[in-house]
Amino acid sequence: MKNSHSKSRAVAYGGVLTALIVVLLYLSTVFSFLDAVFWIIASVVIGFSLCELGLKASVWVYVASSIVSFLIVPNIFANLSYAFFFGIIPIVYHLIETKNRVFKIVFLTILAFIYTIVTYFLIGRFYPQFFNDVKFPVAILLFFFIIYYPAYKRIFTNISFLVKRGR
Repeated sequence: MKNSHSKSRAVAYGGVLTALIVVLLYLSTVFSFLDAVFWIIASVVIGFSLCELGLKASVWVYVASSIVSFLIVPNIFANLSYAFFFGIIPIVYHLIETKNRVFKIVFLTILAFIYTIVTYFLIGRFYPQFFNDVKFPVAILLFFFIIYYPAYKRIFTNISFLVKRGR
């Protein structure tokens, strides 16, 4: 972002994406039977911001949307799921894709998996009602790493290719 117009554009675009993410998280509270779908869509919005704005601005969109969702969205589980799991996925994958060595990719993926499991149990420790409120067990987390992560990576790569090609 070289001039003030592009910086202003990034701030405005980041604000719109942050608002969209907060609305999606709020909708996950209203339509509780579709909560995971809204979290995944919010995750894709972060991925889209990575394509459009770059890593630094996308991290700020993620941080801002996490903070604003904790202030506005009444469902603490939706906020925690987004802030510690779904929102961080695109950023981690972006960092994984920028590394060229296979070892780094495998290491970072395993590290992300360990982070997810530890976060899952830490949330349960500090929010005792978490395991009563949670709608999916650890087996679903394994499903996300086996199915969702590779699918997300493929979708994210195709979207970023189309966005870059359209410029």
